[in-house]
Amino acid sequence: MFVEALTETRLAQIRHDLRTPLNAIIGYSEMLIEELVDRGAGDLAGDLEKVRSSGTRLLGLIDRYLRPQQPAEQPVEAEAVSAAKGADDAIRPVAPAEVTGEVLVVDDVAENREVLARYLRRMGHRVRGAAGGREALEMVGEAPPDVVLLDVMMPEMDGFEVLKRLKGDETTREVPVLMVSALDQLETVVACIQAGAEDYLPKPFNPIVLRARIGACLDKKRMRQRELEYLAEIRAEREKSDRLLLNILPQAVADRLKLGEGIIADSVLEAAVLFADLVGFTEFAGAHSPKEVVGSLDEIFSTFDRIAERHGLEKIKTIGDAYMVVGGLPPIGDPRLESMVLFAREIVSALDEINDRRGTAFRLRTGIHAGPVVAGVIGRTKFAYDLWGDTVNVAQRMEATGIAGRIQVSDGVRSRLGNRFSWIPRGEIEVKGKGLMSVWLLDDGR
Repeated sequence: MFVEALTETRLAQIRHDLRTPLNAIIGYSEMLIEELVDRGAGDLAGDLEKVRSSGTRLLGLIDRYLRPQQPAEQPVEAEAVSAAKGADDAIRPVAPAEVTGEVLVVDDVAENREVLARYLRRMGHRVRGAAGGREALEMVGEAPPDVVLLDVMMPEMDGFEVLKRLKGDETTREVPVLMVSALDQLETVVACIQAGAEDYLPKPFNPIVLRARIGACLDKKRMRQRELEYLAEIRAEREKSDRLLLNILPQAVADRLKLGEGIIADSVLEAAVLFADLVGFTEFAGAHSPKEVVGSLDEIFSTFDRIAERHGLEKIKTIGDAYMVVGGLPPIGDPRLESMVLFAREIVSALDEINDRRGTAFRLRTGIHAGPVVAGVIGRTKFAYDLWGDTVNVAQRMEATGIAGRIQVSDGVRSRLGNRFSWIPRGEIEVKGKGLMSVWLLDDGR
């Protein structure tokens, strides 16, 4: 009648308050029995065994009489025997785990922490202890353990709150948490799991079950760590592939290709095209080693690449010792003629600096033209992005008929840029398929 008058919450609190010291008594008894067995004096453990058995029997009585609506099929004696059997299994020697982990035990009762720590160390784990929720949060934040054993009922900050904070923090969310408490209500178990706990262990705990639960948590953590490592490797490889792709394709084109677009072809109404040729490089290549030849060309064209990127232009390709760049590709609608001329002037100066540093005497012959082009990707296993049309041919002729060390442009380029630059007329040249065309040299003071 008295039990029936108490609320479930109050009964749970009474069970907790009674079972907590009993758990410590049983745990210490088991620890001492193990010590005697390890020292070869197990025959002296009789009185300790009586203490342990009595404590186990009392736990059975508490569970029977302080739980409302408990079925009465199983007599108290049977419960005690069942509990004792579980305790017998619990104190069997446990071999150290093959792979150890670091476990943080969080419990406001020092005796409980000590009992758990002893069992965990016998299993081969490293153990730290925290006497409360705030201390546990600080310890996990400073050095996350492999597993947290977290008591539910604690003063100041209970286990539920600690669990929610751990799972709500991105830096500690992946740390596995096992709830440990004398509370054995189904609602408690459900609440812990819903809040993110890996599992729930009622007191008194069975070390064999505890070992299995921790092993499962460690396995899950290791698998998650491997998963994160694999994802990082995949991201790194993807970034590497993207960088390689961007070496041969513009960003917008590479994105379209990755989205599965088949044939990529664009009609560009107005683009600026530049060709630049290294005068004197053929002679240099014949007189130097392959390593020196490639090293020189790599430094020069890598410098040009950085300058082109700064001006918002796109390198199309290199052809031997010639360099091709374009402005105005989709989605940009502006041919960026002014940027192209500034780029041309800057690469001429950059080549002079490289010559001074390397002791070489290369000169750059540069030509620029603007107009409509067709741009697209060709190839299936080796991609190549290229341009086609009269504009490309004329730009190449501007370079081929130019003067070493000077920048030559078509009359159309000069007209579009007007007085933004100073020009020197050079007269007319013959352009295949176009006839005579007026050309101009950039007046750069040379």
